[in-house]
Amino acid sequence: MLGERVKKLTKLMLTGLTMALCVVAFSPTVKAEAAMLQESEPNDNPAQANQLPLNTWVKGKMDDEYDYDVDWYQFTIPKRGVSQIEMIPDSTNTSGAGWEVSVQDVNRHEMLQISGRTAESYKLGLAPGKYYMKVSGIHQTFVDNTHPYNLRINYSESEEWEIEQYYENKNFSNANNILPNKKYTGNMYSERDVDYYRVKINGKQ
Repeated sequence: MLGERVKKLTKLMLTGLTMALCVVAFSPTVKAEAAMLQESEPNDNPAQANQLPLNTWVKGKMDDEYDYDVDWYQFTIPKRGVSQIEMIPDSTNTSGAGWEVSVQDVNRHEMLQISGRTAESYKLGLAPGKYYMKVSGIHQTFVDNTHPYNLRINYSESEEWEIEQYYENKNFSNANNILPNKKYTGNMYSERDVDYYRVKINGKQ
């Protein structure tokens, strides 16, 4: 009898402990700080590109004293919206280094480019889909062989931006559908870029 009571008491204590641990683990008041992502080598070509979540900083570095290293990233735009690239030197970087960042579609067509030590691209309504980002060093700016950087692709969903794609793929058949009396924003990402829009007007002629 005593043995059975001990077993029941032990079981209740373990059950209570498990419930307490679950409360701690899933309590909505417990917040964890998200760590910055770290580049993973090798990522020297598109096939080795690191996955880069949107709106998330990643820390990378150039691992070549002769400036030949390049870092490739891949990200996906889920829905119609607006995107912007942001690049800053890491807090540990004292080299005065600069970088060049190129964003390309899946067919390697360049959609935007920025360069410098601290740079922010113009905003662009990239069409939903997969994109690649190439980071390379600007020659004659490095004084060591690490030059760490921080990189982020900012994105927010929006129906008020054009759906941007490579200019040679644009025509009247895939024009942006827009509504009357509503403001939309577009951007000419190159001197060859053109934008097409289609609007339907109801009423008598």
